[in-house]
Amino acid sequence: MLKKKYYTTPLIDAKERKPLVEVPAKKPSAFRIVVIVWRVLYLIIFSIRLKYQKHLKPRDLARQIRQLFEMLGGMWIKMGQVLSMRNDLFSAEFCDELLKLQDQAYAFPAELSVQMIEKNLGCPVSEVFDHFDPKPFAAASLSQVHKGFLREQQVWVAIKIQRPYAWDIFNYDFKCLSFFFKILDRFKSIEHFHWKEMLEEIRAFMEEELDYRNEASEMKKMRKNLRPHKVYVPKVFMKFTTRTLLVTEFLSAVFMSEYIKVARADPHRAAAWMDQNGLEPKKLARRLLHSLMRQMFEDYAFHGDLHPGNIIFLKKNWVGLIDFGNTGSFDRDFISKYDQYSRAMSAGNFSTAADMFLLFSGSIPSVDVALVKKDVVKALQEAQRKSSIPKLPFHEKSLAATSADVNKLLAKYKFDINWSLLKMGRTFSALDQAIGALYPEIDYVKESRRYYIDSAQRRKSRDLQVLAVITQKISDISSIVMPLLTSRSIDFKGSLSHAVRATAFLLQLVHYFMCFYGLVLLWTYVYQHHTHVVKSFHDSHDNFLLSYVENFPQVPEFWWWWLLAVMGIATLKFRAFVMRVQQAPVRLPGQAASTRT
Repeated sequence: MLKKKYYTTPLIDAKERKPLVEVPAKKPSAFRIVVIVWRVLYLIIFSIRLKYQKHLKPRDLARQIRQLFEMLGGMWIKMGQVLSMRNDLFSAEFCDELLKLQDQAYAFPAELSVQMIEKNLGCPVSEVFDHFDPKPFAAASLSQVHKGFLREQQVWVAIKIQRPYAWDIFNYDFKCLSFFFKILDRFKSIEHFHWKEMLEEIRAFMEEELDYRNEASEMKKMRKNLRPHKVYVPKVFMKFTTRTLLVTEFLSAVFMSEYIKVARADPHRAAAWMDQNGLEPKKLARRLLHSLMRQMFEDYAFHGDLHPGNIIFLKKNWVGLIDFGNTGSFDRDFISKYDQYSRAMSAGNFSTAADMFLLFSGSIPSVDVALVKKDVVKALQEAQRKSSIPKLPFHEKSLAATSADVNKLLAKYKFDINWSLLKMGRTFSALDQAIGALYPEIDYVKESRRYYIDSAQRRKSRDLQVLAVITQKISDISSIVMPLLTSRSIDFKGSLSHAVRATAFLLQLVHYFMCFYGLVLLWTYVYQHHTHVVKSFHDSHDNFLLSYVENFPQVPEFWWWWLLAVMGIATLKFRAFVMRVQQAPVRLPGQAASTRT
């Protein structure tokens, strides 16, 4: 559990919080489709009006769409989040507005909530919780959250219960959306929107989010991964978690979304609270960015929705994360390419970065690739230039702006969309909201370089651990496997002399290889710690073995002596074993002497 020394003091008094509005839970009405169609028609009329009244801005249309999605809730929130990824098609203003999507905070009746919780627990609430607050402290279109005191563990917990009829509403709305998309898919002029792929993304999002067992599993994994990042994930209580109920540790701290509201209304109050709790916005912003990169490039699993409502400030510049319903992972091949792209950008190698970006497309259209690459290089150079300007407005140098500029170039030349790339862009765009509010002067290029320096140090540490495992395995072979092989060879000596010879020959080859590899390790040690002795030979020759020696992980001299000693002892023991195998056959007890063939 999180220690109390990490809890921050309250920023907003309980009296300042608006009470949640309670709305009865209902099954989806047959007239829901009428409401949806009417609102869509209204938006179409509004967009036509926008076209002819130039004083209206595109952001006004985006705001209307956002408000519609918030009113409909559930799947439509995910629809908006997927659309916000499409910075290759929509303006930055449009995508930024959709990134602000938040569920309307409507609670459903407390009596119904208690009934559903008890149904999931299989017993009355009073048997599990010493205290249970029937009034939820948070609510959304898919769930609401209560506070309770778990009797068994004697801790305060957050109890997240799924809204009644959530699955029914999703299935109903998804059928409506599928019908709309089938119609849109018939228009060749907008086929580049890839409606079918977009629909599949929405379906996958919702099915994962509506099963809290997925979220609980991801929380357990991420809790272990993120602790070295100084990022805290609440403990999940699997015993009480079901498909529609999630029980987790309650964190008594301040959400970043609360801090942003106060900072906009009263900057002095927000700054004083930061000082009181020993928090530094610059360090918090760096921690969030470095942690996300580490999640992606080292842990291969990341929190996909790092907006301020999911980030909690803790003392000692730690941060806490909640809501793991949108945890993502990527194909290793894609991550490898994106890692190379990110490294190239941090090093200012724009040609390589452009090459990697072009590789993200599944198929390359019939265009002059050299010309496309030239345009991409210009866009990346401009992004780095903007990143180094301290006084430049944050939205012009954000990660989302860079991603949008390059994606629009690829869309212009009819490159296929890469959903993994769009997800990556959306994840960084969500983080932009947090970083922009904390530390708008951030230089993303410098921070990427700092991350890769830290990453290299961690990689060296892992290499040493791998070497320790290798030497331990060699020791295991000499102390366990060899005696077993010896006993088996004795069993065969009395009657299977041809098999003995074949076995001895193979074992002799293994012995030669161990001797050879021991010499390679010795040469590598000399190359790393007494380079002048063999430098001239390396400079005048070029082959596979020398390349292997030069690329071998850097190991301290002390570890080298240990590794070479273990390798030498293992080789000598193996040689003695081979010699025993090659000895003349012995007559086993109860067996007549036989002539060796």
